[in-house]
Amino acid sequence: MLYFEIAAEIVLLVAFFYGAIKLWRKGKPLYFQIIIASIGCYALYQLFVIVMTFCEVTETYFNDGFFGLLGCYWFLYCANHGAVEKLFDKPKTKFTLLSILAGLLTFALSIVVGIFYFDEFKITIFIFILEQIPACLVVCYNLRHLFTPVDELGLIKGLRLTDIFSMTFCITSILDIACWINPGIISGIADLVLALVSMALAFSAVKGAEKWNF
Repeated sequence: MLYFEIAAEIVLLVAFFYGAIKLWRKGKPLYFQIIIASIGCYALYQLFVIVMTFCEVTETYFNDGFFGLLGCYWFLYCANHGAVEKLFDKPKTKFTLLSILAGLLTFALSIVVGIFYFDEFKITIFIFILEQIPACLVVCYNLRHLFTPVDELGLIKGLRLTDIFSMTFCITSILDIACWINPGIISGIADLVLALVSMALAFSAVKGAEKWNF
């Protein structure tokens, strides 16, 4: 299983440095730069997972590694709420309600995972669920962007693919934690799959930045 964790970390580092080299320069859209920063935070979380796996730690508890995951979620939230949300009109009401419903379902999923994953105190479950709130908001924002008509500046067109992979990442990351209820090959494969989603997110961010016309 350790091999899967190391492979996942390598993929995450490649995704992070690829995105940083391509996007962390003057004139590149802030939105996509923040997306890459979120991948860097998740790489830190995955590094902690490697240490836990190497030390054969099997207890499920809220550890320092989750702060890397929290940083990842908050960067994704800031990218969607602060960097692009005010740049275009909101979609129709029915699509807004659908996006909110998707966010609530994601939050419900995180509650279920938190209850079954942690075998410590209830306060630990509460902290974990609070950590998932920005991820649920990201899902909400991403879905709203997908329902927004394409604009002349290429903003929405540049966001489409990134929104899809960002939303997939948030949901998959919660499911990945669920796989750690019984650590083994499945949890290792889940980490590797999530790392590949992060790689796709980085590539979509680079391609999306090229479609912005300003």
